[in-house]
Amino acid sequence: MVRAFQVFVVIFWLFATGWLIKTVMTPPDAGLSEIDPRRPLEAFFAWNDNTRMTVLEHGDKIGELRVTAADRDAENPAEISLSGNVFGDKYPGLKGAIFRMTQSISEDYSILGGSFLMRLPSSDMTIRAVMDEQKQTMEAELLVSGASMFKYNSAKDGKIDPNAIAMVKSNPMLSSMIEEAGGQESLDWEIHSYRGQRIFHGKPLPVYLMKLRLPQLGEDSIRFYLSEAGEPLLIETDFGIAAVSEMLQPPKKKKPQAQPLP
Repeated sequence: MVRAFQVFVVIFWLFATGWLIKTVMTPPDAGLSEIDPRRPLEAFFAWNDNTRMTVLEHGDKIGELRVTAADRDAENPAEISLSGNVFGDKYPGLKGAIFRMTQSISEDYSILGGSFLMRLPSSDMTIRAVMDEQKQTMEAELLVSGASMFKYNSAKDGKIDPNAIAMVKSNPMLSSMIEEAGGQESLDWEIHSYRGQRIFHGKPLPVYLMKLRLPQLGEDSIRFYLSEAGEPLLIETDFGIAAVSEMLQPPKKKKPQAQPLP
């Protein structure tokens, strides 16, 4: 259990600490024009609201996701929050799990810091982590039945258990990512932004598209569709996971009412 948590710490650090978003000019998708990558982000944080989405895996519902954008003010940076839960029997160990992740964003859209929390009712387990990008530090803790089983503080503890790192590197995909990253504890995300129209339920809708890709993962990408007002509409991936906004889900059909007998 503790070793699995240490593996989580390695992966979280790999993805969250020191990440860098690059702008890469590529040919736009059909019907979409390439734009400044900051424009969808500006619209998203100006939206300053939250929306609920249904999470699907190959069309099957596996959870819910709430996306919240908080615009910056005189005292606080902008913030994005993702929270949700997992249901269904597809992943028994995660059934009933709830999670929340937040990221604070600077004016130039770099990450200032963030936190992650997950509760697993089936095993009475809680995982939490806090990351400070400016100090390049991370703290994490694993609790079972309220008792602390493992703590990690990068400033005090230094390197993580080499065996945990070895377990991450034993995974072919993660291992190749580490090699491509040049051994550094960071990954280079590429972001491509577009504006145009997409057909939803047979009707064209003006949208922003943000496409994120990790070169270490090949051509697979994560695609975020936002309305012109900045509201998340659809999240698509090349590995079968998607999230659909409530406003895009077809209305529920009304059950026909029984007619009274003459």
